[in-house]
Amino acid sequence: MTLDDRSIWASVAESLTTTVLPCVDDAHARATVVQLIGLARYVLDRGADPSDARRASLAAAMGLDPAGADEAAVMAAATDVLTRSVGSADAALLARRDVVRRLLVDALDEDLAAEAGLIEAFRGRVPGE
Repeated sequence: MTLDDRSIWASVAESLTTTVLPCVDDAHARATVVQLIGLARYVLDRGADPSDARRASLAAAMGLDPAGADEAAVMAAATDVLTRSVGSADAALLARRDVVRRLLVDALDEDLAAEAGLIEAFRGRVPGE
């Protein structure tokens, strides 16, 4: 995102927060404005898309070529590891399951942290207030 894009989104968030929101009495319209504020602030703070790095880490954890494995193949392999490990006594499979599970849980935690303001906005609360 360029500096100009950041300035535009910051301006949108600020204008919605300080000028539009105080003038909106209709509950549905107010909820929509709060969601738009959350979306504008999310765009400002979201950072780079971690998908490629996550896919590569997950592929490597399962012995796949991180550069060559597409997302569908990586997710299919992760699903296979997780489902085959249920009730298994295979130490190598269980160790791989633990690595896969940790990578997936970490990704979920990162996403939830990055999207906390957006989640708040869709609950009707202006993020950061």
